[in-house]
Amino acid sequence: MVKRPLYYPLTLSPLNKENLIMNIGDVAALSGLPAKTIRYYEDVGLVKPLRSTNGYRTFRESDAHKLAFLGRSRALGFSIEDCRNL
Repeated sequence: MVKRPLYYPLTLSPLNKENLIMNIGDVAALSGLPAKTIRYYEDVGLVKPLRSTNGYRTFRESDAHKLAFLGRSRALGFSIEDCRNL
């Protein structure tokens, strides 16, 4: 098992501070979660990113914070269902 810190400081680049929109790579870097996990969390309904006209996922700052929280919760042993109820 990969050990990750329980806290991920979320800082946005200057470009994203204006737009507050990130792609999956940006939000993966900020949250500390792999893109595959983020897609899984979307599939099970834990996050609901916006979709651009070309179908790409676009994440807001609130999505990045929620994903970081989910990552910490899962690292602490909470189940997916537990996370859904938090």
